[in-house]
Amino acid sequence: MAKNKPVQCLVSAKYDNLTVDRRSANYQPSIWDHDFLQSLNSKYTLELIDNLQRLGLAYRFETEIRNILHNIYNSNKDYVWRKENLYATSLELRLLRQHGYPVSQEVFNGFKDDQGGFIYDDFKGILSLHEASYYSLEGESIMEEAWQFTSKHLKEVMIRKSMYLSQNKRSVQWSSLCIGKSQLEAKWYHSKYTPTLGEFLENGLVSIGGPMGTMTAYLSGTNPIIEKELEFLESNPDLIHWSFKILRLQDDLGTSSDEIQRGDVPKSIQCYMHETGASEEVAREHIEDMMRQMWKKVNAYRADKDSPLSQNTVDFMLNLVRMSHFMYLRRDGHGAQNQETMDVASTWLFQPIPLEDNHMASTAPTADEFPECSFS
Repeated sequence: MAKNKPVQCLVSAKYDNLTVDRRSANYQPSIWDHDFLQSLNSKYTLELIDNLQRLGLAYRFETEIRNILHNIYNSNKDYVWRKENLYATSLELRLLRQHGYPVSQEVFNGFKDDQGGFIYDDFKGILSLHEASYYSLEGESIMEEAWQFTSKHLKEVMIRKSMYLSQNKRSVQWSSLCIGKSQLEAKWYHSKYTPTLGEFLENGLVSIGGPMGTMTAYLSGTNPIIEKELEFLESNPDLIHWSFKILRLQDDLGTSSDEIQRGDVPKSIQCYMHETGASEEVAREHIEDMMRQMWKKVNAYRADKDSPLSQNTVDFMLNLVRMSHFMYLRRDGHGAQNQETMDVASTWLFQPIPLEDNHMASTAPTADEFPECSFS
């Protein structure tokens, strides 16, 4: 028999000095500075530490993490966010024990029920308690009970999930379609081809991710999954067709100016200008009128009593479209960051909800700001 010869990989010399230029989006530096993140309370700080550890980045903030955990451990405050919150209590115990602090297992006493189980509000609490149970010590009965309880419940969840796991293949199919549409945009860019408005929209309603997001949301949030509804969504019905053309157009109205300056591909406004010779102002008016006409088609479908879709399915799909009218109302808060964007995001995520009627009246959106949306 011939002896096996070692395989050598040969690289042609003509590629040695090859440089591949990648187009940059030229995004601005983040407006979320370090001082603002430091101002968040202990719950979010602990979650931030946990995320840094999971990402493998905690080594870059060892001093900050050590000081934060030291202050939390030595504080006698009974934090409101932790009281009656299994997730927060489990997260704190796990991080503190992981870093050498002797936290008592008795912090979980308030979450025990009469049957030896644990009181919890959501899956997040069960998962957090399960992770914390792996930091138990010899002789700790509560921590052992926590492991037994959470292991049982997590196994039950996995069994239920596996029953419709095969349905997720359909979401993957949508994902492949979305990738294909994005590749077509890249082809247009490199060939310097400006599509017609019709070509752009047929591609853009998929590349923006609306159909894929709808399918993912349906598979993740619907219980039980109804085969008839799923098949109907896969057929790319008119409701999806018109809804996500609206999403695509609203996105373009808010973001295209900044994206074109960054060297991105032409959007619907530029496609219409190129196709008809219209000015940008006229093109924007045309796009806005198109959206109004499309909303009429969507509203007609929403009123159809013979639709195979449940009202909940229709609602979560159209809420995504309605949200775009707010998200892109004043340009693009991601690609072109500004203080207004930061204020809005801070209000949503970090500020308490005001209960005073006069304040709510002064900050409520008006029909003039969102003509396509209903606030009833």
